[in-house]
Amino acid sequence: MKTTYCMTLFVFWSSLSFSQDIQIDCSESLDLSPEPVLQNLYNASKKFAQQTCKSILDDPIRASEDRVFLTGGEVYGAKDELLNFYYNAFSEAHFPDVKRAKLEWHNYNPLLELESDTYEYTAGYVVGNNFGFHGPVKRRIGVRNPSPEMETECQSHNYSSCLAFFNDIQSVTNLHNHFIRKTYTDQVLFDIRQIRDDWTKFSDESRFQTPLDILFTSYIYSDELSDGLNLQAPPKFQYFLLHPSLVIDHFSDAQGGGKNEIGIAVEWIGINDWDAKLPWGVSLASVYADREQGRSVGHGVMLHINNTFSFGMVSRGGGDNSIFVNIEFMEWFADKKDMYESYKSSQH
Repeated sequence: MKTTYCMTLFVFWSSLSFSQDIQIDCSESLDLSPEPVLQNLYNASKKFAQQTCKSILDDPIRASEDRVFLTGGEVYGAKDELLNFYYNAFSEAHFPDVKRAKLEWHNYNPLLELESDTYEYTAGYVVGNNFGFHGPVKRRIGVRNPSPEMETECQSHNYSSCLAFFNDIQSVTNLHNHFIRKTYTDQVLFDIRQIRDDWTKFSDESRFQTPLDILFTSYIYSDELSDGLNLQAPPKFQYFLLHPSLVIDHFSDAQGGGKNEIGIAVEWIGINDWDAKLPWGVSLASVYADREQGRSVGHGVMLHINNTFSFGMVSRGGGDNSIFVNIEFMEWFADKKDMYESYKSSQH
């Protein structure tokens, strides 16, 4: 449960910091002027590219790994339009390679094979005076010299030659991965994956934080979050503000069987070095325990060891002191879905 809760912190923190790292402009012009035979494919490729740009700006880490999120539900639209184009624009009698191209694209599953670092996405290519169809994931399909029958068919689509036609096919379908290609260079992907691993460690090992703790920590690190030059790692220190927990409070001077009581602790303010060789932290805290003897409220210090164990001592006045051990009850009830929505809404 701790991991699912902390992963929402990862989404929240990374969306604040990484969105400033990714420098792309979704209003960038993708305007081309293809002939009518390519218009539907052009529209589908352009729509796909604009959706990927929006997803990358919304959450670049998630977009680098979650293809459904990256494509915004448009994952099959461009593929279907490409198949329609192949069927309508080329006869197998004059363009025998189109049969293999149709088969490869028909079997292509973007959810399984689309990779952010697959920069070349195109349905056709030109090399010198030759041209050919292009399959998914960088697979070229044959190289042809244009025959008279091919040229006649290309000219029927208002192109002067097959080279001109295939040049336009290449340009139109290259739009598909335009923003992916522009954003996710090898170095950026390496950095994102390294930061993701750091956040996974943070999720697994750090202390539980409430939404208020997260906001307080984010405020403390506001300078780092506003830095658009570097990808942001998890915070070095966790900060806590008005953090509640249950404790077992031991008051040795209590009479009878009332030495140990369940109490409520509040960390007024605290800090935790979660990634030290021996993680440790300290908080100013108060503890309330309903007792027949001595004051019910005590004030003191809470120590945190190894991100998992907290204990402390409070003074109840008049020379009375008690010691307590923390029980992190809220960790039991953290809900991933609800907290994810809370983190997303807290950005605005």
